Amino acid sequence: MKQHVIVLMDISYSMQPHAKNMIDGLNKFVDTLRARSDHTNILFSAMLFSDKRSYLCREVPVDDLSPFTVYNIPEFGLTHLYDAIGELFDEWTNETREQHHLFIITDGDDNGSKKVTKQQATQMCDKMVLERNWTVTHCDVDINKLGSFNVQKVVYDIDNLEELLGNLSI
Repeated sequence: MKQHVIVLMDISYSMQPHAKNMIDGLNKFVDTLRARSDHTNILFSAMLFSDKRSYLCREVPVDDLSPFTVYNIPEFGLTHLYDAIGELFDEWTNETREQHHLFIITDGDDNGSKKVTKQQATQMCDKMVLERNWTVTHCDVDINKLGSFNVQKVVYDIDNLEELLGNLSI
């Protein structure tokens, strides 16, 4: 079965000073995935979010990815974490061809979501883990953003973002 790794990456204003570490960490994560014996079965997506959302890449085989650069990052904005979770799950809920691994990378509180509440985002994460067999890992400097017991949690120091991303695994 194919593995689909999705990184939901915060590009809010507070992440702007860490853009290089973020990109270097993403590249290290891709290198880690390429080193796996089953790397030909791994697809990679990176959705960037602030008050807008865009894909850095979408369902690309890890062997076909070019290195990411800071020039790939669109403008930074406010943190709309819960809306980004809602949009991502809306897009991928019915996808059953792959095993999905979602990594949520953020450093701050949601400060503007208009469509999805914290409770709804938590319920969506729980549903995807329990009913769809996703793995969801929430990486944050303050881990209290999502109240789910089904979501794996990783606390990190924002200055070690590159190390965090480089050490992620599926």
